[in-house]
Parts: sequence; structure tokens; C-alpha cells
Amino acid sequence: QLARHDIAPSTVARLLDEAAELNIDMDFEPLKQLRDTQFDPEKWAQDAAAIGLEESSREPLDVSEIAKLLDRAQRSSPLPDNYHLLRRLQQRALDLEARTNELVDRSERSGLVERPRYGEALELVADCDKFGRFEPSSLAQLRSTIAKVDLWWTEIGQMFSFDQHGGPLESKLAGVEYRLKQTLAIAGGTDDSATDLYCVCLGPDSGLMIECEACHEWYHLFCVNLDPADIQNSLFLCSLCDARARADKLRLLADYPTIGRIEHAVKESRSFGLVVGALDPLVTILLDAKSLVELLNELMSNKATGSAQRMQQPVYLRSLLRALLGLGINLKSGVLDGLWAALSELLKHEPIPKIIPGATVTSRRSLRSKPASIMPAAESESLVQVVANGVSQDPPPSLPLPSLHQPQQQVQPQLQVQPGCQGQLGWSEANFVDDIPSDEMPPELRAMYMGRLEELGIYIMNPPLPDRDMGQGLVQARDAFSKTAENCLCNVKGSDLDDSNPMSFLPTIMCNDCSMCFHTECAQVSIPTARIITFNQLRIMANVDVDETDNIPMEPSRFTCPSCCLKANEQYKYAEIVLSD
Repeated sequence: QLARHDIAPSTVARLLDEAAELNIDMDFEPLKQLRDTQFDPEKWAQDAAAIGLEESSREPLDVSEIAKLLDRAQRSSPLPDNYHLLRRLQQRALDLEARTNELVDRSERSGLVERPRYGEALELVADCDKFGRFEPSSLAQLRSTIAKVDLWWTEIGQMFSFDQHGGPLESKLAGVEYRLKQTLAIAGGTDDSATDLYCVCLGPDSGLMIECEACHEWYHLFCVNLDPADIQNSLFLCSLCDARARADKLRLLADYPTIGRIEHAVKESRSFGLVVGALDPLVTILLDAKSLVELLNELMSNKATGSAQRMQQPVYLRSLLRALLGLGINLKSGVLDGLWAALSELLKHEPIPKIIPGATVTSRRSLRSKPASIMPAAESESLVQVVANGVSQDPPPSLPLPSLHQPQQQVQPQLQVQPGCQGQLGWSEANFVDDIPSDEMPPELRAMYMGRLEELGIYIMNPPLPDRDMGQGLVQARDAFSKTAENCLCNVKGSDLDDSNPMSFLPTIMCNDCSMCFHTECAQVSIPTARIITFNQLRIMANVDVDETDNIPMEPSRFTCPSCCLKANEQYKYAEIVLSD
């Protein structure tokens, strides 16, 4: 009967009373078993209270102990007080355990359709935290997966951090999707009205706008990162006209993620076990970007329908290049250079814009159409036009371009090449050449030196905001590291540095002694300091004088890596050297 749990409490009490009358040893095993089955209401109430039955209690629950208590209570008739409350606690804990196990099991399935969504996992963790008294056995695994997704989402935010005006990441991705659709329409010639849109954001003429001095295209101040107070006594040239005026290549005005980085992020999300809602716009962006690259390559090779005719239209090429500047993605593959070369060829007989300082904003008017003209400032041939448009409908979120790249806002370093060469500096991957006297230096090499020095000087004198400083002006690891060996203190293989590897885009610094390159982060050299060192390394190499009024520090001019410091028995300047086994 004991084995079958089929013995009445009254029978147990009678048997124990008879055993006592007969003076039978209570340690006799059958009697011990009978005594254990005897229900003690007071003892049960004490044990139940110790578990914590109040709603406000935060005592951890032991599901096995609750099961034992409930089993003991079933020997009582009627059931004791709080039995049903204890049963509800048990049921809630078991329900959370079952839900967690089921969700983790689904997360390990191969099909994306079968996997749980990220929001479902968050809701379950929130329910466990709200209950606060029971930790399902597989909850730690679920928390770990959620943490990976959160980190991934943070990295996606950093990829699109060029938009310094903030706003939710979802709206930034929506803006990129919108601009991709518009750019595809422009490139394919399927939407002629798209070429009438303004600015790099391809939006309507809404808000405060400024006109380019040379091409008379209009740009939102927001998109080119200008403030009305900042454009007094200044000249505005758009990116295209500025590049023509400087006889320079057209460059992206923000640190946009490459297609490779976006594709790597999409592939990484597949391994999480959770379906991330933010993955949908990323996949759309990736597919549209690849389609755009394919279309533009066909366009430049005259394989696309009507491409020969469109490639002879400056208005079409300007619209396309403006769209690429504000696209939010770096298409690579020489697309920007190819289109810029085509436009430059068409415009070679047109006057080159001249940079004339001293323009002043003399009037601002709220108009629905752009003003025909505004009188220029006295003794100035330049003209800055600003209009506050009354249109209330705003375009999708635009991508502000760093003011750092606006030439009229920059302080330019004054550089002068001196005869002779004093430097003994080399650079891996043939970025620089050892010991070439400046008077014997090929013109293209000298131009490269001066371009690098000017670029670094601009970033030193006009540093980016700290949260947007990605090492602009410094050589990226994929260009600096050897492809056939391990590099840096992190021993990364150069052959692994492709567009899908985030380490490819990290800035580097070169050791003067061994000519090896290192990630600035691994070497623990701050990016501003690395710029000054690299600038001075190049300055000494090319024997270039810098105007003292530029306030560019002449020191430090050398970097010695930790390995070379150890060999020379010198203290490394930027961190403590710790030798591993």
C-alpha cells in the first residue's frame, strides 16, 4: 500500500499507535516509512512559509522542494491552506522552464522560418526577470544569444554612424533604402523626375538650402553639415565643383560602410539562432547595392540599354554622382572614379570653378521657389544664396556630410618642397619609396606625397568629432599590411584582410626602425597622435617645410614599435610591455 500510495492517514495513525503499545522499536524500517507518511499540518505550514508565498517575495524557488511539499500535502484531507498558492508558483516556474527550453530548441534549427524572433526571446527573458524567483536551466544560453544580437546591432549602428545628427538606426536604414531606390531609378533612366531632386539626399527643396557658386545646384544645409551662422563670409562649392577646382579625384564625404561589410553583417546574423527584424532592411540594402553596382558597371561599359546616350549627358552624370555621395554605402569597384572621369571628360572645355573667398550672406527669404539672385557682398565676385523654403514635407532621413570635408570651412596647411632629401623612411606595400631625393622624385610620386601630407594636415588642424574619428587620413590595415605574412601585435594575416573583415579598415602606424605596420589600437597610440607621427614621417621623408602658422606639431616624428624597443632595451612610450610565455 505504501508503494502504491494507497494507504489512508487514519490507518497510518492506528498502526503507529498499536506499535507504541507493543513497545516495537520505532527504527524498524516499515514503521519509519509509516511515520514519514504521516502528515504534520504545522510542519508543512512552516516549510511552505519558508519558501515564500507572498507576491513581493524574491526568494529563489527550488522546484524539487515544492514538488515534495505538494506531495506531502496530498496525504492530508482536506488539503492544507496555501496548497493552491504553492501549486501556482510551481506551475509558473515549470511554464517558464518549458517555454525557455522550447525557444532554445527552435533557435538551434537550421531553417530561418523555424527560428524564434529576437523580440520573442526578449519577451521571455523579461517574463523571467519579472517573476524573479526562478532561473530556467537554459536561460543563460538565451541571454548569451541576445547579448550577441545586441552587440551586432551596436556594430551596425557604428557602420552607419556617419549620420551625426542621431535618430533611431531604423530610420537611418530606411533613408539608405530610399536613396538606393532613387539612385537605381536615376541610373536606369526609368525616372526622369528623379534627376530634378536636390542635394545629395535626393530630396525636395525643403528647409534651409544653399546654392553652389559654380554649378548652381541646391543643397540642404543639414545635409552638408552647415549651420546658418557658419556661412557668413564664406564660399560654398559643392563636392563636384570643389574637386574640379582642385583638379582632384572626387572623394566620398563620409565614412560609408562597404558592400563587403554589410554582407559580412548579414552572414553573421544567420548564426545567432534568432531572427532579427533589422535584418530585413539590411538584406534589401545589400541586394539593391549589388544591383546598383552591376547596373553602373554595365552603364560605363556601354552594355546597358541607352547607356551611350545617357553617359553623354552632364546633368545625368551629375545627378548620379550626387546620389552616390549621399548614398550611405561605399560601392567600391571604381564606380565613383569611373563616373567622375566620364563627367570630367564632358566638362573639360567648360570653365573650371575658381575659389574666391569673401562671400557674405546678404539676404534670407522664405520662398517656395529658389530666388533668381541675391546681391553679392561688396568687393566680392562670389555669391552665396540661402533660402528657407516653406515646404513642410520632409524627405527621408538625410546623410549629413562632415563639415571637415567642406573646403570653405577647413584650414589648409601650407606646404613647400625643399631641394634635397633628408629622410630614410620606407613603407610596406610600396606606399612610399626609400631615399629618393626630392629633386629626382617622379612628379606622380611627389604629387602623392604632397596629397598625403595635405590630407593629414587637414585632419590634424580640423580633427573629426571623437565619436566619428575612424582614423581618416591614416593608411588602413588592408593597404599597409603584408599579404604574405602575419602583421601587427595581433598577428593578423594579410591574406585575411578583405572587405568582409572589420580589421581591414583599422588605421595603422609604421615603425621607423623595422618599417613594420601596426594597428594604432594594438599599439595603444591614439589616432590624433598617429596622424602627427605619420605626418612628420612623411614630411621628413619628402623634405617638406610646413608654415609655422599652421600650428602642426613637429614632434613626435618617430614611432618605435614594442619589439624594437625591447631590442634596444628602451621603454615603450605608449604602454607597458608585458612578455608572454
